[in-house]
Amino acid sequence: MLGEPTNDLDTDTLAALEDLLDTWAGTLIVVSHDRYLIERVTDTVLALPGDGTLVHRPGGVEQYLTDRRAASAGGAGPRSAGAAAQAVIGSVGNGAGGLGGAGDAATAVSAGPGPAELRRLRKDLQRSDKRLESLRRKQSTLHEKLAAVGADYAAAAELNEQLRAVQDELDATEAQWLEIAERIEG
Repeated sequence: MLGEPTNDLDTDTLAALEDLLDTWAGTLIVVSHDRYLIERVTDTVLALPGDGTLVHRPGGVEQYLTDRRAASAGGAGPRSAGAAAQAVIGSVGNGAGGLGGAGDAATAVSAGPGPAELRRLRKDLQRSDKRLESLRRKQSTLHEKLAAVGADYAAAAELNEQLRAVQDELDATEAQWLEIAERIEG
């Protein structure tokens, strides 16, 4: 459990913390006003609208901000902000949180992914981008080693086999990236 983990960190430490948390395999609870951190390292966003409730936000921080703007536009205080938030949850349908409600039929009819699915797809796309970058670096390193191996044919064969495996993984990851990008576009 982390409370405002990015406060008072320099940019290098902040980047290292974000990288660590982004790849954390276990359960993590982050309480923060740092929108970028929340969007990057979490899969589920819960909001505290100010009326003593805890509300699931399948659309992430953007949905929370949209709900706050809608509540403010209605001249509402914290109590009606919570009521507006509850109405939004009902219209989301059965996203990642399985909340269900009045909006299930509308969600099922919609052509594109819902807010929760869209958010998950964007995170998957970011992960694929990082994986592609890592594989391209590995591929480049193997090319350099292969060029420098000289007449050691056994080492060249070993490096060539590693290069093929990296290329296969690169091809699969690129295909996955394209599939995710198409699903995001709807």
